[in-house]
Amino acid sequence: MPFLSLGQWLIEAYQPSLLIIAFAVSVSSLTAQTPKQMLGRATAIGFIALTINDVIQSGFDFSAFAESTFANFVGALFLACAVVSWTQIAEWTIHHLQVEKPYILAAICVQVCALGLASNAIIFYAADFFYRPLPVQIDAYLDAPLNGGLATNKSKFEAGEKPFALFPYSFDASRLSWYNPDGGLSASWHATNENAKFDLKIDILSGCAESEWIPDPEAEKSSFRVDDVRRMSISFDGGASDIWVLEGDRSPSTLSLTTDLVSSFGLEAGAKPGLKNVWQFIGDRSRLSFGAGSRALSFYAGRSFLEPHDQSDVIELGQRKLHVEIDGAPYQINIATPPVKVGDRVTCMFIASRSAFQTGALTLPKSALNIGVRVTITMRPTELVSRQDSELNLAGDSGWVKVDDINYRDIQDMPDGVASFIEAEGNFSIDVDGKPQDVRPTDRYRAVGWFRAGGTDNGKFRVLGTAKSLTKNERRLNPTKFESTKLVEQLTVLAPFWLMFLGSLLLPLQTAFRNDKAFEWVPRIVGR
Repeated sequence: MPFLSLGQWLIEAYQPSLLIIAFAVSVSSLTAQTPKQMLGRATAIGFIALTINDVIQSGFDFSAFAESTFANFVGALFLACAVVSWTQIAEWTIHHLQVEKPYILAAICVQVCALGLASNAIIFYAADFFYRPLPVQIDAYLDAPLNGGLATNKSKFEAGEKPFALFPYSFDASRLSWYNPDGGLSASWHATNENAKFDLKIDILSGCAESEWIPDPEAEKSSFRVDDVRRMSISFDGGASDIWVLEGDRSPSTLSLTTDLVSSFGLEAGAKPGLKNVWQFIGDRSRLSFGAGSRALSFYAGRSFLEPHDQSDVIELGQRKLHVEIDGAPYQINIATPPVKVGDRVTCMFIASRSAFQTGALTLPKSALNIGVRVTITMRPTELVSRQDSELNLAGDSGWVKVDDINYRDIQDMPDGVASFIEAEGNFSIDVDGKPQDVRPTDRYRAVGWFRAGGTDNGKFRVLGTAKSLTKNERRLNPTKFESTKLVEQLTVLAPFWLMFLGSLLLPLQTAFRNDKAFEWVPRIVGR
């Protein structure tokens, strides 16, 4: 949390609960006969009121209560000393200025308010000197393996700035995937080039894991096909739980992810040197647009049949419905699952897709724990084509998106973006104000401020900027004004400050206690 400004400090100091405490201390002080009585009553009432306020605000916890009791007593004693000192100062003011009786109350109110504001300001600047963290410059390089967090505050953007995106807009990767065990995912495709023509093939699969992209000559006979397609969409009731995209060849594609500006992410080594996997957690309603760079686009949408039973740990197989729309024509397939038997084995296989679309019903083989639909869209050869002739859109409200085997070249070509928060644990290096830090793989750094981030030629992400708050394993790394100055400078600043503050507090207090006589103006105010 950033350190408060003076205005925020004063607003926090005059909360209703604190004003009630001040009123109680004031009333008890005005009923005292002597300065020593005023000190005792103000200390007692202040201590009781502060303790009650702690219990109301935070509840009762014995260990915390024991700690706060001593702090409340010291605070109440200091407050009582201030009350006696300010009362003595008011006594001097009335005596030397010869204030008329009708104006005594106004003069005292103005003086006490001025003293209160001045004391608050002095305490604020003391706290500012000792505790306000100073901004530091950081320069970090993030590499795999690494887990982290990222956030962007759009309200702090300048004109033309964009949030940092973890995924390259243009890339050549082996696979794009989106996982959400709770479902809620959907996919839609449409042609973007009026001159291009596309043919659609849909295969229904059962019991297949993501790594099983099975070739089967017999599947061609059972595929559901539609020629000259312009748009299509696919979803399950409750949404798909996983979608992944594979192109027919390794051609440059485009990707745009619109998601929450606060998310966690991770970097992993790719299948070969020079490649990197990047994933990002999705925590809000998000949309991903994928522009295919090849003539053949294949994607898979799957859904598990496992459902929790009555909020318990018992799992049962639920029924599913598959919804497909092709150029405005809707298709709905009711999917039935046979009971699971002990000893049944799950096998990845193709289902008679054509008959399922014709009848609107489908019964899966035994022990089918999930169903998947593989969609293959092929563009017919033509010379009148553009760079991107179709677009696949994925939507969901949770889960994580992952792109496998991103080339270092694509990371280097990423445009820079802005971030306001960065967190990292794993393989990374960081300089703070030009000084390299000793980073262990288990160290977790958090930085809040304004940063510019982008890719480098060696596949790393670079984060550069000003950190208003920087921590390592929850330990603050930003120096305060006090910590950043030398001892002589500290004494030069602090000595006059404390002499003035304590002198203005102790001198009136000493005078009041030495005489220990009732203040002349107090009876005139309270009517004694």
